[in-house]
Amino acid sequence: MNATRPARGPSTALLVALAVIAVGAVGVLSWLLLMKPQDHRDQGSGPTPTAAGSAGRSTPPQGNDLPAGATGAPPGGYQWATDETGVLIPVPDGWVPRAPDPDDPTQIFYDSPDGRSLLQVSTVADPGSTPYDSMRTVEAASRERPDYRLMGLDSVDGEGEPAELEFVYTHDTYGSRHVLDRAFVAPDGNQYAVLVAGPSDAAARARTRELQTVVLDHFCVGEHCPAAG
Repeated sequence: MNATRPARGPSTALLVALAVIAVGAVGVLSWLLLMKPQDHRDQGSGPTPTAAGSAGRSTPPQGNDLPAGATGAPPGGYQWATDETGVLIPVPDGWVPRAPDPDDPTQIFYDSPDGRSLLQVSTVADPGSTPYDSMRTVEAASRERPDYRLMGLDSVDGEGEPAELEFVYTHDTYGSRHVLDRAFVAPDGNQYAVLVAGPSDAAARARTRELQTVVLDHFCVGEHCPAAG
């Protein structure tokens, strides 16, 4: 009598292939989550300040505490802010850093005192993506937002192949929102994105644009810093 042959399981090659696909899918998902503008503060909650000197945030650098390439004072009405990623930027006086997410240290957030505006600096995770590719991915992910309206998606003049996304949408808590997001390759070879969001009235849009310009003009990483002051 013939013995019953046990059912064969998936081959080793197939299991390896499936594992590679799964890892790749997780990587893509993580990058999409990273690149999506995180303008989604919990309903009704304000910024979560971090105590000076606590892990993940430091007091504003002064004098010899500035990175090697940075000199001078920040622009008027701003203070220097830095963290473990090594990025140094001017942040408006009174703005508060959010508590860092230990699972995603590449995302840096600062909130205005009234909680209605925010500044986000991201390190882009995909080394094969151009700044325009990054902004196009963000734009596609942002279409799900309520009352989403695209105002612009273009490459712009400047060093580092910069590209900018601009849109408005309706936030559940804060109402109509205006978002500017600029991606670029910094002199250290890494790609970063600077996102600024605030109310969508004309005066607020002008302030959002001004803030983005100041941050970009003084963006500093490692020894790669423009002259400050």
